[in-house]
Amino acid sequence: MDSLEAQGYVWDRGEWKRTPEAEAAYKAKLEAARLASANNPFDSRTEVSADARHIAGHIVKHLWIIFVLLPVVLGILFAILYAVVKP
Repeated sequence: MDSLEAQGYVWDRGEWKRTPEAEAAYKAKLEAARLASANNPFDSRTEVSADARHIAGHIVKHLWIIFVLLPVVLGILFAILYAVVKP
């Protein structure tokens, strides 16, 4: 509890609320972050490059083929083979 109080929170009616000073500091921090992101519109922490999306798309496609499509096709082929060549 001490750490929340040190950060500018107060316990009010069953929940933690920011003090007006902490709220002003939080809004100033958000505004500074917004201005910093305006200078550099590409945020490497949240945005993904087109090359990475392209590569990820290919990886997902090939994994889908290996783990979904291939077993279904092999199951159908084995069923046909079993129907044609009955032991």
